[in-house]
Amino acid sequence: EFVVLLETEVLEGTPDLVCNRIFEALKPVIRFANGEAPIGASIGVAMHPPINSAADDMLRRADAAMYEAKHAGKGCVRYASA
Repeated sequence: EFVVLLETEVLEGTPDLVCNRIFEALKPVIRFANGEAPIGASIGVAMHPPINSAADDMLRRADAAMYEAKHAGKGCVRYASA
């Protein structure tokens, strides 16, 4: 698990663009001598605004959204509600 913070003004569509770039970066499989291992991600997004919370609450909300994405299937994105 990791966190991505965007320091700039986030325009509509920017989170989807960033998520898609993360998915693309993780597409290549890792090859071993005896096989290969695919890499995937489930992404939870919390945006400020519309959520007006402290950093720890934003992280908690993004984490909860990530677990919703994990339950929805591989390669999913879920947004935290305000």
